[in-house]
Amino acid sequence: SIMKIPIMATVLNKIDGGQLTYENIYILKDTDKEGGSGPIEFMEAGTKLSVRNLLEQMGKKSDNTAARVLADIAGRGDIRKEMKNLEMKGADFDNNVLSAYEVAMMWKNLWNKYPTALDSFLKKSIYEERIPQGVPDMVEVVHKVGTGEGVWTDSGIVMPQIPNPKSQIPDFKPFVLVILNKDVDIDEAKKTVPELTKMLWDFENSRSTGQ
Repeated sequence: SIMKIPIMATVLNKIDGGQLTYENIYILKDTDKEGGSGPIEFMEAGTKLSVRNLLEQMGKKSDNTAARVLADIAGRGDIRKEMKNLEMKGADFDNNVLSAYEVAMMWKNLWNKYPTALDSFLKKSIYEERIPQGVPDMVEVVHKVGTGEGVWTDSGIVMPQIPNPKSQIPDFKPFVLVILNKDVDIDEAKKTVPELTKMLWDFENSRSTGQ
């Protein structure tokens, strides 16, 4: 499901370029429906969905139908080109193959380009049991999980919201965190991913504050 982020990036590019708007309407068809995640597959054919709604459902609920529709709207060729722009040069969109480095570069490049959109579509998802569980409550995470047989991953941008009382500027800079895995025991991964996150948070926090 992390591959849904290049789909989102390509759609955002087309909105930026005037080829799409957030308010463009798509009419759902039965042939669009993909099972596995998200509510759109249970909606009736003929339901009207805006591009904004599709982005929200894909980002916050990892909706597979929304991803399929948006991939069709964006064009798979353009998605592959965007992946190159995001420095995901070795990733394979069609076979869902990517590396932690490529995911990290994706987040870095996207955050520099679309911070407001990522903040809107990827914070406070229904999947907050991974990276967000390993950081303090005042910390916000823009992220996208990946789930499958033997896979329990998460990746995104950790954004502490701890203001400096004097300057009102956060002391702590956001950082990218990517945790990928395969062929794991899911129950073990459910414990390990937040534990790894806490370790990395503690390290970055101590480095930032000079402790």
